[in-house]
Amino acid sequence: MSLNQILLIGNCGSDPEMRYTPNGSMVVNFSLAVNSYRNGTDGEQIQETEWFRVDLDQVHIPQMMELKDNLMKLQHLELFS
Repeated sequence: MSLNQILLIGNCGSDPEMRYTPNGSMVVNFSLAVNSYRNGTDGEQIQETEWFRVDLDQVHIPQMMELKDNLMKLQHLELFS
């Protein structure tokens, strides 16, 4: 078994969608835009945006209940996995 870890720092691209599974677990879905920059052939800086679909559940994020009120207001988000 291998372990992969990623760090995403970006901006929320849509309002988080919060729902509950049939067993009562909370699930939150949203998109996250992560920008990177590189220099073009002419020396001009080029911004590239990569989109991620983020799915969170309270099993993986124990603090989900504390976050739920503030999650709708987030603009900038740092995710550790």
